[in-house]
Amino acid sequence: MSSMDDVSLARPEGIDEPAWTSITKHRDRLKDALLRSDRPHVLGCAKDLVECVARVVVSELGDITSESDDFPTALGKAHKTLKRQPGIDLTDDPSLQKLAQGAKNIAIAVNEFRNSRGTGHGRVRDPIVEDEVYEASLMGALLWVRWSLRRLEYLIRGMPNSLIRDLSEGAKFYREDLAERLVAASLANLETDTLQRLGKAVGQRAKTGTFNVQEEGVEKCSESSDLMQWPVGYREGLARSMFFSENGRVQVTQWSSEYAAGVISGIPDPESILDEMISILPNVDSSDLNSINDDSIIYKRLIDSKDLFEEPYRSKWIEFAVRFKPSSHPF
Repeated sequence: MSSMDDVSLARPEGIDEPAWTSITKHRDRLKDALLRSDRPHVLGCAKDLVECVARVVVSELGDITSESDDFPTALGKAHKTLKRQPGIDLTDDPSLQKLAQGAKNIAIAVNEFRNSRGTGHGRVRDPIVEDEVYEASLMGALLWVRWSLRRLEYLIRGMPNSLIRDLSEGAKFYREDLAERLVAASLANLETDTLQRLGKAVGQRAKTGTFNVQEEGVEKCSESSDLMQWPVGYREGLARSMFFSENGRVQVTQWSSEYAAGVISGIPDPESILDEMISILPNVDSSDLNSINDDSIIYKRLIDSKDLFEEPYRSKWIEFAVRFKPSSHPF
């Protein structure tokens, strides 16, 4: 098979079946046109494949107006989103971005060639499609489609709502799964409310003992002061979940008591989150505190981590920590 005949496409992980079926139908039509050496039809099918992929990308963003967009608008929306999509194996190298932009420009030209030389206009005579137009159109369209599908996988994996759902519903997280999805989610660009919900979901799942979630979503955050990688809203959500359950009851483990201070001390001004947690404790079920207060390890870890805070936040942290002091503790 020559490179001109190779229209293979890699399926992005997470894409739903209807979307992938639509893409493969357009791919197969292109393949059939190539086998018949129908150049005008190849132009039309290449344009349709690009448009289909672009609309799938836009639909993943929840853009309900996308169905009425014309080809250039849909392509522009998709390209703008994908070129900014972060991912473990993706690059923001300017040279590659120029290459992708060039492929997009060719895809726009394919639409123009399709109008002037392709099918669908009831022409009296088949138009002449020169070798140069034919080859550049096909290869440019496939380049943009393959670049898009590769990045689409990270776009899907990084959608905050789907990640929160997977964390909450017990989906499996293999090694590096959560790390890759957090990178793909581009935390630094999310709204505070979304960050807090995501942090809360990570923390709640981590407390169930899911090791990979503990390490990649909590422990790495606790050990880092990078607010671009681990923003304030995410840390606040983690903090709440490391001490309280979904229904607001006190729920802290030896593991969460070890990493909580690192998460919270990474917030430039943690006073409000500390005050919030201190204010909640007097209103919780006393049986929750009694069961935790039998565990001197939790208290010791909380007190031992006080030096992660500067004053006046250190005093706030100690005020919070002493609420977990066992009645039998000597100091």
